[in-house]
Amino acid sequence: MCVIAMAATAIVVMAFWGGGFGGSSGKKGNLYLALVLAVPAVVLVLPLLVFAIRRTRVKVRKPLHPCAECGYELRGIRTGMCPECGHRYC
Repeated sequence: MCVIAMAATAIVVMAFWGGGFGGSSGKKGNLYLALVLAVPAVVLVLPLLVFAIRRTRVKVRKPLHPCAECGYELRGIRTGMCPECGHRYC
């Protein structure tokens, strides 16, 4: 997907700054072609960026078995007492 986005960006840049694509004549034609190609490029790249940001964001997990007093994770502790605050639990 990243390669597609890079290719779309390269096409937009080529169309806008020169070279042309045969059918377009002059700066106005290149600008129109760049705008026509930019819309699909943005439509493709924007969801990919959102997906990548959500995927790489650190997820904060709530403890599954928290202490009622301090919130310390008590999973696996069998002493009957929270090691963080000393609160007794069943």
